[in-house]
Amino acid sequence: MIDVKNNYKFSIIISVYNVEKYIKESIESVINQSIGFIDNVELLLVDDGSTDNSKVICKDFESKYPNNIHYYYKSNGGASSARNLGIKYAKGEYLNFLDSDDLLHKDALKVVYDFFEQNKDTIDIVTLPIECFEKQQGLYHRYLKFGNKSRIVDLEITPQDYIFSAAASFYKKSLFKEYKFNTNLKLAEDLYFNTKLFLKNSKFGIISHTDAVYYYRKRYSNNSITNTNEYAEFWLVDVLDYVYKGLLRDSKKIRKNIPIFLQYIFIYNIVKRMDTPNFVTKTTLNKFYRLCENILSNVTDDVIMTYNFNDNYYLLIMLLMFKNKDYDIKKLVYIDSQNNICIKGKTIKNLQEYSIQISSIKIQDDELYINAYFSDVITDNFKLVCEHNLGNKINIELTESDNIFMQRRFFDFVIGKTYIATAKIPVTKSGEYTIKLITNNSEIPLQIKNIYGDDSILLNKTYNTTAGECELHINNHLIIINLNN
Repeated sequence: MIDVKNNYKFSIIISVYNVEKYIKESIESVINQSIGFIDNVELLLVDDGSTDNSKVICKDFESKYPNNIHYYYKSNGGASSARNLGIKYAKGEYLNFLDSDDLLHKDALKVVYDFFEQNKDTIDIVTLPIECFEKQQGLYHRYLKFGNKSRIVDLEITPQDYIFSAAASFYKKSLFKEYKFNTNLKLAEDLYFNTKLFLKNSKFGIISHTDAVYYYRKRYSNNSITNTNEYAEFWLVDVLDYVYKGLLRDSKKIRKNIPIFLQYIFIYNIVKRMDTPNFVTKTTLNKFYRLCENILSNVTDDVIMTYNFNDNYYLLIMLLMFKNKDYDIKKLVYIDSQNNICIKGKTIKNLQEYSIQISSIKIQDDELYINAYFSDVITDNFKLVCEHNLGNKINIELTESDNIFMQRRFFDFVIGKTYIATAKIPVTKSGEYTIKLITNNSEIPLQIKNIYGDDSILLNKTYNTTAGECELHINNHLIIINLNN
């Protein structure tokens, strides 16, 4: 008779669906845990209706480890329903939902268990930092801020330190008496689940990436369904609406208010959708805009202003437009007397930080030809000039570009216009030329950068002119011409 153990430290639940290429490696990463697989771990493989060879692989492992590995089959219903079935049979003290193509660091369970034992009265969740492998490699950037020491995070104190991956997280089994994964969601189910738990307990543990990580496979193959408007409406509107309403309802029920970390999570959900492809229909966009306005009515301006946009102030502008239901950028952005670009009293950047992106520069027929791009969020009148160090100025012609890949835009809103800048300058003497932005009664030199991201087109060049051999150099703010008479 087989001795079925009931006191595992961990139950690892894997939802399996057509992963014959990866599931063996994933299972082996659990078996090879330094905590000791046989004595401390059970692995529940929930087949969500696979049609490939996944079942054979899973059953083979079950036959080798009958006390530790258990295989269950169900008709296809999605990862949430598969996880919920695994929860029903789990016997471990702590549960995890490893994705079927990912891996656990060999010390993951030992490190997580020790952390739980030291802090079990304070936290219900411990999470591993996520490190990518295969197509993309390295630690996910959002985990860098947690530093090199395992610690407890309290979202009431650091409200932008939320984490969402259920696959990289470990949970007290007792949580699942009340909580299950939502089977109505096919996307964002982890975010929805974890955020509900944070509303009950804002503290969780984060393991240092120097101790253990969760290995997330960024596959080379990409069978994406995202290039359809049906997907876009589902993602932009349906999922967002469901998540927002559910979390808002829970927040008011549990907290009697909307905590700051939840407001940041609302913003996160909107921002995450702002790079959805531009083929979305107008009807879908209008639904999305109205939904964003509704969501942001529950978010304060101060929270929007302090959200970490990674210096992308165009996103900040867009969200404030949603928030205030007013899409006139001139009411939000202005230039102060020190030439700072300001949004609602907050300095975003100084005009001296602006740059012009050179696409080509050459001398031909004794004239200097410059072609460039200039993107701006400036709402005042402005112009560009090319000024010789001896004083003469030549206006740079600006033509508004309709290239959507060059513009700073979100869907059909152009936040930062892009201009094609062209200038033709007679080459008559040696000297230095500066490209200046003129606005607000000020002249601000612009940085000169290469639009292609390298120096290949801006290397020092020599031309023959009627005035003599001419050398052309680019140096930060300067275009330098040396005539060798």
